[in-house]
Amino acid sequence: MTYITHNTYYDEHILECSGHAGFGTRGNDLICAAVSILVLTLHYYLTLASENGLVSNFASEIHPGYANIRFTCPRNSEADKCYYAIAVGFQMLSESFPDHIFYEE
Repeated sequence: MTYITHNTYYDEHILECSGHAGFGTRGNDLICAAVSILVLTLHYYLTLASENGLVSNFASEIHPGYANIRFTCPRNSEADKCYYAIAVGFQMLSESFPDHIFYEE
């Protein structure tokens, strides 16, 4: 089971993902691959956004089976909207594969 939590405190977003979906074998799990691409897309976007001053306090820790990403941005900013687009992807995965992904906001 992959656990994904998203917390927002004022303008700070905190995303944490941990675990293995268990849909397929490690290295061949399509659900884990989907979660990974969403996490890595968000990380790459936020790296660029941080360099361009669109977000502040950006920090991330990403390892196989674990990711923690946090950043601060104004509500309804480009970065905020991008984050919520990624979050919709996590929500859709959890609705489609509830035995493999738990997502909580």
